[in-house]
Amino acid sequence: MSMMFTYPKNCGNSPRMTIMKDYLFASATGDYAYLKEKSMESIIWERVGVSSPNITGIEALVEKLADIPTIQALHIQDIITHGKTAAVHGTVELQQDIYHFCHIFIFASAGKQAKLTKISSYLIPEPKA
Repeated sequence: MSMMFTYPKNCGNSPRMTIMKDYLFASATGDYAYLKEKSMESIIWERVGVSSPNITGIEALVEKLADIPTIQALHIQDIITHGKTAAVHGTVELQQDIYHFCHIFIFASAGKQAKLTKISSYLIPEPKA
């Protein structure tokens, strides 16, 4: 079964929006080569509200992503970019759980070829009925 993926149709208006859309898709589908291409080797993934919040380094980030259960659906509601910062929010559906997310991405600079240096992630489980 392939993953359902939805995103705002205006994502093609900005190269940085396209990178964010593609980065989340790569994260959800295991395209770790794309993540490595777009991230600094020393990237920091701050997972807000968890007991071991920081993951440091692209290899550690990829390893942690590989532990996530199969994603059934990824729905991006909005992508906002400005300068060297981007924010993405939406929902992700696993086999039995739904999470609302917001990721704040920091790039090394505002340049088009800049790589990601930090991701701060906020993940909120949807209450079960």
